[in-house]
Amino acid sequence: MSSVSIVAMIFGLSLCVGSTSAAVAQQPGGEVDYETLRNRLGLLRYCRDKGLINGATSDKAITKVQSELRHTRAPPDKGRGDAAEKAGQSGLFGSTRRDVVTFATAMGTTPAEMCKGWSEE
Repeated sequence: MSSVSIVAMIFGLSLCVGSTSAAVAQQPGGEVDYETLRNRLGLLRYCRDKGLINGATSDKAITKVQSELRHTRAPPDKGRGDAAEKAGQSGLFGSTRRDVVTFATAMGTTPAEMCKGWSEE
């Protein structure tokens, strides 16, 4: 398993929600999945804005997450999703509130490698 795959897996575990695929997002508990996807959307924008992944790569990944969001039931209070996306755009993981740089350092990788992994999921 590549280090990028391991980092991507740990990211998912760190949010304590498991997979963020559209199939899982449709299951009960959609609020958490919705917030996770919104946070990932913000993180991808953070990565793009910081130059950690190129525009074409980030655009493709953002489009994929937006597609998954269309298949996810939004919670009654979309404010939590807005907050999760805003946190991501600031470089923070949703529920952990850890920043990308600190998390990457703890995992023995770089923010650029983490961004690359997220964009390939």
